[in-house]
Amino acid sequence: IQGGSAALAPRAASWLGRYSLPEAVKAAGVLTALNEQFGEPDNPRKRRLKSLFASRSLDWVLNELKNAGLYPGEGEQPEFSSSGEWSRNDFYNGLLVALPSGSLEDTPEYAVASAWRRVVPFLTSPVRITPRGNLRLHPADRCVAERIKELLRGSRHFPPLSIESCSCRGLPGCRRARAASSLVHRELNGWLEEILHEFGLDDEPVVFRISGCPNGCSRPLFAELAMVGRSEGVYDVFAGGRAQGDRTAFLLRRAVPLGEVRELFRELFRQFALAKGENEEWTFGEWVFDRLLSGETEP
Repeated sequence: IQGGSAALAPRAASWLGRYSLPEAVKAAGVLTALNEQFGEPDNPRKRRLKSLFASRSLDWVLNELKNAGLYPGEGEQPEFSSSGEWSRNDFYNGLLVALPSGSLEDTPEYAVASAWRRVVPFLTSPVRITPRGNLRLHPADRCVAERIKELLRGSRHFPPLSIESCSCRGLPGCRRARAASSLVHRELNGWLEEILHEFGLDDEPVVFRISGCPNGCSRPLFAELAMVGRSEGVYDVFAGGRAQGDRTAFLLRRAVPLGEVRELFRELFRQFALAKGENEEWTFGEWVFDRLLSGETEP
């Protein structure tokens, strides 16, 4: 548990009810104001909104929203089978439109904005923006998804790892960061893609995240494999979370220099490939978690 507090450990989000879009925007403003007034924005350990929920309780927050004139619609709290982008069902993978870094813009190797403009008039159902900023079309618009793939044929292919992974800003863009994150994210993705290819795991949707400090803005402690900045060029490596986002990763190796990360990852996935050869149902996170429970903590 980071920081020693179970209340502030990674956990499922608190459901605040249903809102229309204008009310949701207003509710976000109220929550921000509450955190500034009753939270501890100057305390590095308690500046996050989750600290307000931990100290004041969910009922208190809901009552404050009602005092602001916001009455959430009643309903059943939704259940999510996965917080991941990539599905093990190819039907749903075909409905995902990858947006690098969550940006709907053209690049020389991936003209996704132009393709999107051409197909928008033919959409019949709402489009979902995923947690990583990609686009997921409704099954009723599968023909539109196929048309986008045709328009992007010959463009860069985004494997599951690229779609699942994410990073925070890190150094030098964030004053709280202790190490680089976004600056090394692409390089790390490249290393991992090469390693997965070497061991025949190209289509394995590993959830990988990197954060420049323990604040964890990229939510690394929910990932199957994660790096958290400890100091410049040095990271703690975590593993064993789940794609569903309902289990915290474990500290696998402390204070690993960036130059040693590639070999560490290579040995991890070498052993995972051997295990997967015996049991195809293994996911990387489940395999690591099983090893940790059995006391095999070293890759």
